[in-house]
Amino acid sequence: QTIRLGRHVVAIRSTADSVHSIITRTMGHLATADAAEVTISICDSATTQHASPTEPAWAVDTWRHESASTVLYQDRDRDSVAYSDAERGVALWWIRDEASIPAWERPAPLRALIARLLGPHAVTPLHAGLAGDDWGSLLLAGRGGLGQTTPLVACVPGRVHAGAPRFGR
Repeated sequence: QTIRLGRHVVAIRSTADSVHSIITRTMGHLATADAAEVTISICDSATTQHASPTEPAWAVDTWRHESASTVLYQDRDRDSVAYSDAERGVALWWIRDEASIPAWERPAPLRALIARLLGPHAVTPLHAGLAGDDWGSLLLAGRGGLGQTTPLVACVPGRVHAGAPRFGR
């Protein structure tokens, strides 16, 4: 699937249809046929029959390497590896299987990887609720769990679009 986030286009590729479905289910309204500037690949050990990439020789308590354009991180508890290279416009998220996708990743998937890839383009992920009609709109932004969606649903029944990732400058 290829999605538009503001002025930028991101391709999301996955080795498993079930994983792809979980990750992209909240992004259908963002679909585009435009050519992608950046690509996020999601691989899972269950489908590929390969273990996640192994730790490098510089392994420390938490396996993390960060430079100006790249971030490499292993979450040992979830047996996952995330890699992003903003300069090349690519990212990889290697997970064990669909069950290992954390609950917080499901409603707004790939936030960290998208932020790393689009950050150099002055794009920042925004957690918010948005309601609007022909007369205008209301955006309530804030940390997750503060209740942006609830007042919007109460104020504008039938016209609310909740849970969509928004990206702004």
